[in-house]
Amino acid sequence: MDAEEYYAEGNKKIKAGNHRGAIEDYTKAIELEPDFLFAYGNRGMAQNHIGEYAKAIKDFDKAIGLEPKHAHLYVSRANAKIKLDDYEGALPDLDEAIKLNPLHVQALNNRAAVRLRLNDRQGSVDDFARVAILNPRYAEERMKMIEKGKRMD
Repeated sequence: MDAEEYYAEGNKKIKAGNHRGAIEDYTKAIELEPDFLFAYGNRGMAQNHIGEYAKAIKDFDKAIGLEPKHAHLYVSRANAKIKLDDYEGALPDLDEAIKLNPLHVQALNNRAAVRLRLNDRQGSVDDFARVAILNPRYAEERMKMIEKGKRMD
């Protein structure tokens, strides 16, 4: 099989819930095509799913190196850092994602949560207010959590 075929097999395995099998296929795709951006990104997401956050971060690092203007890669790397309780490390990734795409709701939502964890209540409220405008379904629950000063998981 070639790199694209391994990548396609990995995607099928992801859909079937076989994240470890998908990681193997994405790894084979990368071995055949070392600069395969989407294989790195998808392998990172699969690794996030099984709790291999440090490995996921390495894959997102590589993917970002290949395509530094892809906002969602920064969000994905931030998510892995959040799982490792590295809020200070996640914040610059979320800032960059928002710089690249100011309407990226997930990045804004995640940055609001990170800011809350870092005790930046006003920054958190500001981000959640933007989320509320862009996607009102998040707004009510999230704003109540901020008002109560609760931490979000």
